[in-house]
Amino acid sequence: MARYNLSDFKMLEKAPYELPEPKLLTEFVIEGYKAVEKTYGPVYTTNFIKYALRFVKMKVGEEPVEEIKTLDQLRDYLASLSDKYSFPYCAAVYAQFNVENLLEGRIGAASMEMGHSKIKDVEKVENIEDRDIDIQGILEKYREDMISTRMAHHEMGYKANGDGSLDIIYPTCYLKEACKLAFDEGLAKRRDGTIQCGIMQYNCQYFKLVTSYNWDFKLVEYFEPHCIAHCFMF
Repeated sequence: MARYNLSDFKMLEKAPYELPEPKLLTEFVIEGYKAVEKTYGPVYTTNFIKYALRFVKMKVGEEPVEEIKTLDQLRDYLASLSDKYSFPYCAAVYAQFNVENLLEGRIGAASMEMGHSKIKDVEKVENIEDRDIDIQGILEKYREDMISTRMAHHEMGYKANGDGSLDIIYPTCYLKEACKLAFDEGLAKRRDGTIQCGIMQYNCQYFKLVTSYNWDFKLVEYFEPHCIAHCFMF
């Protein structure tokens, strides 16, 4: 039985599109992983491309005509698949699960670095000195920004808890195919034993930026088909 009553969640503005723009999101995801590439070098790139192409082979049943040696070439190849496969960016997400486990033995620092690299350009709001935080205003602004960039989930909701924590729900997630496969293959655990979620990782980095507090999450329901995360300050 589900732990949460879905009717308790306040749903935010619905995106006017079912799925994000695939080429744009593919570029966004790959650009984020370039920050990780700088840390690990050629071994990261080689293995990242290998696992991404393995995912493409599973989902699309094809291999690239020309050899792919860089993340930019991989980005362009994945984007070219958008007419055949609606979630080309999932190949990159699946590759990251594999490479991070290969190089670190567990999901950890590399995922954090990717989150930091992609959130740094978000405009910082006023510093909040106490924990009387307008979380509804923050979430509505976040939702508005994501919709305008055409990278939002179709639906997103939240439930504010009395202790200052949040429960965030995505009724469906466009990264599910990558995350579910990684989970089934035992690749999705973080160092503390909880399940990794790139979307929630990004959300927590955003919350840190606009509240000046550190945030973390615990994925509490997933692939049901909704995903719910408990997000909290520390």
